Amino acid sequence: MQSLSPHAAHTDGGASNFYPDATDALTAGGASCETNDSPSNERSPHSAMARWLNPNPKAFLLAICWAFLVLWCVWWCTSFHRGVLQGGRHLWFQPPLFGGDFYYHIDRAARVWWNGGDPYGDRDYEHMYFYPPMVPRWFAWVNCMSQPAAMRVWWTALVAILTTATWAAVAARRRLGLTDIHPVVAVVLILFSTPVLFAMERGQCDPLSLLFILGALPLLKSRSKWAQYTAGAVLCLAPWLKVYPGLLAVGLLGLRRWRAFAAFAVAGIALALLDYDAIQRFLANQRFLIHLTEDMARLSTKASPWNHPLPTVLAGPLMGTKFQGLALPLGRAAAAALLLSLLSWVTYRVYRCPNRDALSYPFFLWIVALGTFMSPVSNDYNLCFLPLAALALWDRRDPLLVHVAMALLLLWWQPIAISIDGNAVLLLKLLGLMALGVCLVERACEQAQGTTRLAKGHALARGPVAARIKGRAQRLLSP
Repeated sequence: MQSLSPHAAHTDGGASNFYPDATDALTAGGASCETNDSPSNERSPHSAMARWLNPNPKAFLLAICWAFLVLWCVWWCTSFHRGVLQGGRHLWFQPPLFGGDFYYHIDRAARVWWNGGDPYGDRDYEHMYFYPPMVPRWFAWVNCMSQPAAMRVWWTALVAILTTATWAAVAARRRLGLTDIHPVVAVVLILFSTPVLFAMERGQCDPLSLLFILGALPLLKSRSKWAQYTAGAVLCLAPWLKVYPGLLAVGLLGLRRWRAFAAFAVAGIALALLDYDAIQRFLANQRFLIHLTEDMARLSTKASPWNHPLPTVLAGPLMGTKFQGLALPLGRAAAAALLLSLLSWVTYRVYRCPNRDALSYPFFLWIVALGTFMSPVSNDYNLCFLPLAALALWDRRDPLLVHVAMALLLLWWQPIAISIDGNAVLLLKLLGLMALGVCLVERACEQAQGTTRLAKGHALARGPVAARIKGRAQRLLSP
C-alpha cells in the first residue's frame, strides 16, 4: 500500500501523483494562467478609463509641476503688465513694492555714477545709498535702456541665475548619494519659495552672489594653482554686492583651499584700496542705517515676518528694563556666540571630511544664509540661499528632529502669509538653519565613511589574500 506521508508524496513526485488533473491543467495553461490569475494583474487596471484614473505617481507629479511653472510665468507676466505683483497682499512680505529696491537703489545709483555723480552724496533717507560701491559698476548696463526695460532684463537674469543654482543643487544631491529630485520639481520648489519671490518682487541683487559661487566651483575642483587663485578672486566679488557673503572666506578655510583663501583676502584688500574714498562713504551710510535700526528696535524689538534680525530679537527681553542700555550689545554678543558656535562646529566637521568637493556648494549656500542672521538689517530676500541649501542637503534618512524643524520651516517656505508672530517666524528660520547644519554634518560623515570603505577595499585588493586568490585563479585557468 502506498504511503501517504509527506515524505512519500515528495519522493514520488509530490502533488503530481495526487492531483494529476491539476498538474496537467497548469502545464497546458502555461502563460494564460499567469496572466489571468496573478495577484499583480488582479490589482492592475484593465480598462483605458481605469488606467487614466490610476496615473504613474512620478509622471503625475511632473505634470503638476509643469502646470505650476506655466502658472508662475503667467502670474509674473500679468504682474509686469500691471506694475504690481498680483495677490501680493496675501504673501509673507509687506507692503508690496514692485521693483522698489531695483528702481530706487540699484538703477538710480548706477545712473548717478555713470553721469559722474556720487551715489552716496544724497543725505535724504529715502534716497540714501546703502550698497557697496561696486554695485553701480556691475549695473552700469542700465544706462543703455529705460528703467522699466532694465527691470525686465534684470528680472530675466534673476530667473536664469536661480534656475541654474537650482540645477546645481540637484546635481549636488546626486553627488552626495541622496534621494533624487527631478529638476523641474526642484525649480518649482525654489521659484515659489518666499525669499525668492521677495527678491524678485523687489528686484534685489542678492542672488547675483550665486553666480559668483557657481563660477568658482569648477575652479576650486581643479588641481591648477592658478585656477585656485582665480576661484578665490571670483568669490571675493560676492561681498562687494552685500557684506554678509564675506563668510565665504570661512568656507574656503573649511574646504582647505588655502590658495583660494589667500586670493580672496588679497583681492578684497586690493578692491578696498582702489576705491577707498567710496568705501568710507559707504561705511558712513551703513553706520547711519544701523543707528536708525537700533532706534527703531528700542521702540519695538519684534521682528516682522519678512525679516530676521537675530541680535535685535535677542535684545528684546532687556528692553524697557534698567539694563536697556546694554540690551543691544548683549543681543549682538548672544547672536554672535550662537551663530559662530554653529559655524565652527559645521566648519570643523567639513574640514575633517576627506571628500570635501561634494560638500562645497551646499556648504557655501549654508554659510551665506547663516551670515544674513547677524546683520541688523536682514530682510528675507537675503535668505534665498536657505531653500537652495535645503534642496541640496535634506534627505529622508536624516534624524527625526531635523524633519520636524524642516517641516516647520515649510510654513515660511511657502509664500502665503499665515497669522504667526514675527518672532515665531524668525525662530522657524533659525531652527531650519540649525537643522541644515546637522544635515551638512551628516553628509560630511557619510562622505568620510564612504572614503574609508573605499580605502579598505583598495588595501584588501592589494593584500596577501587577494594575491592568493589571484594565483589560484591563474592555476585553474592555465592549460
